Amino acid sequence: MQSKPELLKIAADGTNFGVWHWLGNGSAKLFLLHATGFHARVWDQIIARLDFGECYAMNIRGHGQSDTTVPPLSWRLAGQDVVQVASQLGLQGAVGIGHSMGGHSLCIAAAAKPELFSRLILIDPVIQKEKYYRAPQEPTPDYANHPVTRRRNRWATPSEMYDRFKDRPPFSRWQKAVLKDYCDYALRPAPDQNGFVLACDPVLEASIYAQSIAPDALIYAEVEKLEIPVLVIRLGVPRDDDALNFDVSPTKPELASHFKYGQDLHIAEYTHFMPMENPELAADLIKSFLLNTNVATNSKGLKP
Repeated sequence: MQSKPELLKIAADGTNFGVWHWLGNGSAKLFLLHATGFHARVWDQIIARLDFGECYAMNIRGHGQSDTTVPPLSWRLAGQDVVQVASQLGLQGAVGIGHSMGGHSLCIAAAAKPELFSRLILIDPVIQKEKYYRAPQEPTPDYANHPVTRRRNRWATPSEMYDRFKDRPPFSRWQKAVLKDYCDYALRPAPDQNGFVLACDPVLEASIYAQSIAPDALIYAEVEKLEIPVLVIRLGVPRDDDALNFDVSPTKPELASHFKYGQDLHIAEYTHFMPMENPELAADLIKSFLLNTNVATNSKGLKP
């Protein structure tokens, strides 16, 4: 894989999306999508270990090098954005790899436009037990006072951010190179030109958590439409209450059974942030799944 990716700007629905593009050997195309509050470059250490094909890592609107957006951000809209961006990239039969909200968004996109993806790898995709979603008549939770809104949002440099986080959970469990990639690309110049602020504003991030249980985030109808191999990787212990806790898995334990060609893999010893904690393992799981499903897929599948 080439060491320095190119930043592409894709305009869709009035928003400019930042998509990082790595060249590689082979004809496979991988499309990677990050979790809430992060950005496309948290995939760097995983992509460096994938020795085939091209990689595209998209920034969700309001994240990384994509345009800012006004909260709230619905999970349904995030999935629709993937359809538009992946289509403009000309993807057909790509491998979709998504972490957390990124996995949820890929399912929406794959159901809306099946020719985009030949396989999906969903890393704790926050497709939850049905009981956690709000009924249509229930009010939206007040995200303006969510604890995430109090996250520090002013930094002198990315290095200051790294030094602050490296010894604090959950970041202390991350591989140091991943944490550096996160800090290096998590900030944008402050509007007043006094240092930097988070590219994903804390209020926007809080709104995404609130929208995770909205009625239109319940996507089992889309999940059951998919006709492609899907690997669901669940992490930590299953969620059993309403608390926001990244040590547990927000994904329904039986999720894989809802896919026509679903496989379940549960790794209890890691948290929801496994791709950051052990990128070597994440890359190995990706490669193993793709090689093991190559024969079963059509001509648009992986060709190492």
